[in-house]
Amino acid sequence: MNRFLFWQIYQFNSGFSLQAGEPSAIADGTWMVEMPAFSSWMHDKMYLTSEHHITFIAVTRLALVQKETNAVLVKAAAAKKSRAGHDVSEQLKMTLASLVTEVQTIMEELSLAERYATATELMSKQYYGDILFNFHTTLTLLYRAGYYSAIGPCAPDPALHSARTAINTMRELHDLFPSGRHWNIG
Repeated sequence: MNRFLFWQIYQFNSGFSLQAGEPSAIADGTWMVEMPAFSSWMHDKMYLTSEHHITFIAVTRLALVQKETNAVLVKAAAAKKSRAGHDVSEQLKMTLASLVTEVQTIMEELSLAERYATATELMSKQYYGDILFNFHTTLTLLYRAGYYSAIGPCAPDPALHSARTAINTMRELHDLFPSGRHWNIG
């Protein structure tokens, strides 16, 4: 249970630190925690299914990408301050492109958009909606960082598409919870 809790905190920390543009509260090299083993106890007492297990692993992979993205962007910002203009190394562009590919791969492997679209229970819809929102905001940040780094402060079409998808997902979720009970934590 403690490993499960740690990795959930790690997931939230990675997303929040990336969106805030701040260093992670969980520094690399200060921890060594294995992934949780989804036991029969977790299935029986917490009602976690194999679907939760698969999603948990995918969201953890996203958290690792978010943490790497944040480290890359902090490093790039420091390098940019020491140089004038928008000149960015090819290495940075390749790193950002590989992180975009990783996020897209996780989304495709999880069939996240399909799971969200076909969810029939309200809580499942909210669950997948929050995760989908998190993936699209991460993609938006990656696209913007790569494009801004390359040519200037203008968002490319993929970034706008990801941002619109994230916003529309939140609108749909808000419509599901008209009383305002829904609070996005993704």
